Amino acid sequence: MTAPASSHRSSPATSARRRAGEGSDAPDATIARACYARPIIAVRTVLTLLVAFGVGCRRPPPPGSGELERPTAEDARSAPAVAAAPARNERHIVVFPDGAALVADPASCTLTTVGLASASAEWTKTIEGCDRDLQAAIADDSTVFARSATALVAFSRHGDERWRMALAGQIDPSLAGMAVTRDSLVVLATAPERIVAFDGNGKKAWEYRLPSDDRIARPPLANRTEGVVLVTGAAAYFIGAGGVLRARRPVAVAHR
Repeated sequence: MTAPASSHRSSPATSARRRAGEGSDAPDATIARACYARPIIAVRTVLTLLVAFGVGCRRPPPPGSGELERPTAEDARSAPAVAAAPARNERHIVVFPDGAALVADPASCTLTTVGLASASAEWTKTIEGCDRDLQAAIADDSTVFARSATALVAFSRHGDERWRMALAGQIDPSLAGMAVTRDSLVVLATAPERIVAFDGNGKKAWEYRLPSDDRIARPPLANRTEGVVLVTGAAAYFIGAGGVLRARRPVAVAHR
């Protein structure tokens, strides 16, 4: 008599146990997926907020617009860095945004530009009567500003004179410097208590006047954030775009 074939089918109890065993991994997998997903969701959320509030996506303003980002309270407390102006009686070089160079030579009272493609001069201009006192600066819109003891002159990138302003007798020679701001304005002292900003067309953009009991001790310096820094005998004034006072910090400066 043939023995009955053994059945390979699982009993209901065994099948239930297997289903329970197989299902025991499901919660662990779900938890793992959730743990890995949380950092991704967090990163996406942070990026979304950064984009929404413009953090890390700010673009520089167009030259001459005067639309610069205002410094925060923390910026004001940390005394923004300033860009030092070249000595007016020494030969110095300033660079155009396109990489060309401009050489200011107080000894010959000349401005000479040299391009990248050739070592020869593109153009040369003479500032008459500079008396070995010449300072040059280039704005972000490529306007060239040249100041001597007697005049402030603006040139285009190609050497065309845009405008000229007489300066003789307006200010003490020790204060006869200038600063070019990030929005392509030239700022200079026109009186012991006043600075004035002009654009590339010679139009007055703004002015700032000190309190009656304070006087300028140094020529204005370009601020890398915006506007200029003005040092007096009592304080450092951080003047922003539009001639607005951003901060005032007491200092002790000896007058020349």
